[in-house]
Amino acid sequence: MQDAPAWIAHARLADERIEPATKTQLADVARLLALNIGDDHQRYGDVPREILLKKIRAEQLDEETFALLCAGMRNLVSALVELTGRTDALQEPAMREARGSGRTLLSSDTRN
Repeated sequence: MQDAPAWIAHARLADERIEPATKTQLADVARLLALNIGDDHQRYGDVPREILLKKIRAEQLDEETFALLCAGMRNLVSALVELTGRTDALQEPAMREARGSGRTLLSSDTRN
């Protein structure tokens, strides 16, 4: 059975940082993440989208996929915090909770 604390905490924190962000800030976050992805592709090669979609649509996430997903969520939260200037997010309970571990389905409702 998979548990959800880390994933849900990261997703909630991302949602909280996205809501007040301006369109320009979100565009900057997208560009920063795109740069990160481009760097990874140059270093390690492309992963076909079909493989990624198959992994993310699976009924349950395996260890590798969950680790990748959590790392990506940490990157998203980090970019949002840095580019919106909301460094207080690093001290909030959701971020402390996010530092724990856990696995869940991508489709989990993170807004409850």
